[in-house]
Amino acid sequence: METQISTISTDNYDIMANAMGMGKQSTKDSSLSIPRMKISHQPIMDMVETKGKKRQMEVVPGGTFAITDNDGDVHYSEGITFRPFLQRFRYVRWVPFTVPDQSGKKGKFIRSVFVTQDNFNNADHMDDDGGFNCGRPSGYIKDWQALPEATRRLISSVKRVRTLFGIASSKETMNAKGEPLDKPIEAPVIWEISNKDAFKVMGEAIGKYYSAKRLLPEHSISITTEGSPMPNGNMVFSPIPVVDLSTKIDISDTDQQAFGNFVAWVDGQNNYIETRYKEKSSGETFSSEDDSIIDEFVNVVEDV
Repeated sequence: METQISTISTDNYDIMANAMGMGKQSTKDSSLSIPRMKISHQPIMDMVETKGKKRQMEVVPGGTFAITDNDGDVHYSEGITFRPFLQRFRYVRWVPFTVPDQSGKKGKFIRSVFVTQDNFNNADHMDDDGGFNCGRPSGYIKDWQALPEATRRLISSVKRVRTLFGIASSKETMNAKGEPLDKPIEAPVIWEISNKDAFKVMGEAIGKYYSAKRLLPEHSISITTEGSPMPNGNMVFSPIPVVDLSTKIDISDTDQQAFGNFVAWVDGQNNYIETRYKEKSSGETFSSEDDSIIDEFVNVVEDV
């Protein structure tokens, strides 16, 4: 494991940019609870009384950001200001069971360790199933059509996940009934991005920091969403980020603590997965309790 930097310093851009996972640079505890953010693609419907009659209506539109806090409560907002602190990458694959297990689970996640962008593209990464890259073959694929159908299905099932850690804030939030909430939200969040378009768009946004030689927490990103119809009639929403490089944010003691918490979360997750890799590859098995603990850390299927 590489030594992790857990405090922010603006004195050495290259070292800090590399630690934050911004890409192409020259040079605790996994139980730490951090709220999760995602884009909800489906609207939330509810019975609403109008003119004395109850009708099923859309109360939270699709394309809304959803932040689930540590108590399980969900706050929704149609736009988010996101201040990134850390970026990491991993592979994730959902493996469905033929029939649900005794606890009712319909499948399981396989996930690799978190790495920085340069390492992600140039190495294999151990996963918690005792293999590498969640089963995805190594190297560049020259001829996709020449691959066996089973191999193509396997590769397609493995998601590249860009994970952003940062502070999300919104002045206007609502609950699942569409009712405005009294307090604005400002919280540290984890945002796992597996959708291909969102993966690219947010990568371009992070790239603007690197081009300007700025560190991630020094600027915020205003993010809305835009929907596109899918063949089945549903909508899929992609983030529309606007990076504000004109306003520089000073690094506070609270920011230092937030950055350290994000790094500790990644370290804890990686340590757990490395332990699972070693034990799985040696033929040992895990309890269902072990699986439930690690499954709490991942929420990736088609979310962005």
